[in-house]
Amino acid sequence: MEDPQRECASYKKRCAVQTLRFSAGWTYRRIAEDQNLSVSTVYAICQGPSTPKKPKGRTFSLDTPTRRRLVATATMSAAHRRMQLTEVAAACGVQACERTLQKAFRMEGYSRRVARKKPFLDERKRGLRLAFALAHRGWSKEDWRRVIWTDECYVWLSGHTSRVWVTRRTGEEYHDDCLLPKFPKKNSIMIWGGILGEKKSELVLWDKDNWGTITARSYVDNVLIPVLQPFWNQESERTGHSLWLMEDGASAHRAAYTRRIREEYGIPKLDWPPSSPDLNPIENVWYILNDNLNKRPARPQGKEEMQEAIKEEWQRISEVHLLTFIDSMPERIEAVIAASGGHTRW
Repeated sequence: MEDPQRECASYKKRCAVQTLRFSAGWTYRRIAEDQNLSVSTVYAICQGPSTPKKPKGRTFSLDTPTRRRLVATATMSAAHRRMQLTEVAAACGVQACERTLQKAFRMEGYSRRVARKKPFLDERKRGLRLAFALAHRGWSKEDWRRVIWTDECYVWLSGHTSRVWVTRRTGEEYHDDCLLPKFPKKNSIMIWGGILGEKKSELVLWDKDNWGTITARSYVDNVLIPVLQPFWNQESERTGHSLWLMEDGASAHRAAYTRRIREEYGIPKLDWPPSSPDLNPIENVWYILNDNLNKRPARPQGKEEMQEAIKEEWQRISEVHLLTFIDSMPERIEAVIAASGGHTRW
């Protein structure tokens, strides 16, 4: 049984005992009398480490099994990853403050981070994405530069959305449970654009008051015939190459009427997999455009002011950015294959 006096001996006194014993050569009895300790306590101190370890403050209270139980609870599902750490602790019957819980999760490699927004993927969609990637694995950067990448984008007038936090470790950013499903935006200004290599098409700002919602006929009348088809002809003649059109699976793009008009103009379309914005380089262009809008000294107010700002930022997108995004396609394809059709970082 350990001498209670040894437990009470201060760090400074234990250092003095060992110095007197091992450096000065004093006897145990002489040290005991000098330091007002029992001989047995002096002996026990001298049998300990040659350099007593100085206490480093309050001992951390959550042991390894408890920390791992907390992590297992916090990561068992998407819903649990969204729980506050104090809620996770309560579910495990653990009493600890937020700061202690944060430290416990950091020790296990986890922290609270903002959830990324990604489209929902079921097994069918994963399979189609993987099949597309495998079919186009052999395409070069030059091949991808012969694709007209198109898409619609929504710009919020307010520019503010709420954030959702999840518990995850580094490398789990695109784990299904750590993502926030992304659904189409219904409130804002909708725009359409296309890019081909270093070229940009004319930007279309959807006039909902006059065109209504986007349907096959309104898409053909206001985008495909007046903007897309002339851009297609112009670039086909300029490059001397046959080009491909990339459109996502929106109903206006898939409609029989749209397909018929597209075929009349001789525009071949890629068989695009669903829920695959990470494979479309123009998504990165939209990100830059929105980011530049947010960086303006004063964010545009009102619909008309925002529309003018959008046109200006579209023109400012550089050729370097366009080619960088398009030339990353081989890497994106490999990322989809590596994820077995799942989400990628793009």
